[in-house]
Amino acid sequence: MKSHAITNRIIALAVFIIASVVYLLTAGRQLPSGTAGNFLPRRCLGIPHPPGTPLLIPIGRVFLLLFSFLSDPGFRANLIAVFGSAIVAMLIYSIIVRAMILAFGEPDTLWKRLVLYCSGFMGGLFCAFSNTFWFCSLEASEQCNFCLIPVALTLWLALVWVQSKDERFRDRILLLITYISFTGIGMHMVSMITSPAIFLFIMLVDKKKREDWRLWVGGILISSIMYNLSWFIVACSVVFLFTSP
Repeated sequence: MKSHAITNRIIALAVFIIASVVYLLTAGRQLPSGTAGNFLPRRCLGIPHPPGTPLLIPIGRVFLLLFSFLSDPGFRANLIAVFGSAIVAMLIYSIIVRAMILAFGEPDTLWKRLVLYCSGFMGGLFCAFSNTFWFCSLEASEQCNFCLIPVALTLWLALVWVQSKDERFRDRILLLITYISFTGIGMHMVSMITSPAIFLFIMLVDKKKREDWRLWVGGILISSIMYNLSWFIVACSVVFLFTSP
């Protein structure tokens, strides 16, 4: 529905703008004394302490150059957390909307739309202004909320995947989810935290994928990289329990 798509994008943008404005007003105005000093030096593109953050470092450099009109480089670095957190809040809104459409169907009535948009809007803002999330949105560090973008994005893509009817498009989404999860390691290992849940979700939803040996091999490889085969064993047990005739 065209009207739903337009309204949905407007509200998602509103969540991003509200979160960004509040974070900008409350963000640190200089480089904090924590890990950010080691993490984003003023004019250096060096790698911090092991294992390093090879993706987030260049992104930080982009922010330093992009906002060069601001005098304090510390504040420019903190904008990574500001805008990254606002993007995550916007993605949370989108995840809630997608999940509710999956559960209750298309918003074809006024009441459905009202419940859908209000739930997503409030959920996005509750995430944005929860205590820990807000605190991590005010200064750049290895634990800043920018690192949660791959987490939220892969969850949203999983919901896009399940609602799509195009097989080729669905396969490309799965490849994109894998790429984002592994690329996100360059910011923080938390990027792979959704992998077990998405794997289980795919196996429970799609019978064809459940019979594809390549996905099972991929699950074993991912669990090996994560040094945790227990989640894979649990996932297999749940799949066979709920899909057996």
